[in-house]
Amino acid sequence: MKKRKILFTKDAEADLAGAHDWYRAIDPALGVRLLSDLRLAAERIGAHPLSYPLFLGTMRRMHMQVFPYFVYYRLERGSIVIHAILHTRRRPGLHRERAR
Repeated sequence: MKKRKILFTKDAEADLAGAHDWYRAIDPALGVRLLSDLRLAAERIGAHPLSYPLFLGTMRRMHMQVFPYFVYYRLERGSIVIHAILHTRRRPGLHRERAR
């Protein structure tokens, strides 16, 4: 099976930057660990993109292994596009807004 390219939207990049800054302020090692956890999540999504549950239509979500974040993504034109990286306790309406 051909490996799909993984792309991040500007919103997803901003989500990651905010989370990274938060954890890095607590402990620089946590910032590194967050990036490692996201890298693992992206590898898993890339290897099995249809394995994760649908969330509002064609959006899928995957729970990161270590940190309490969901990675929201879609399969678009042969690529995997990550639209959001949101804390599991974040305002529920935001998840729905991003899924549109």
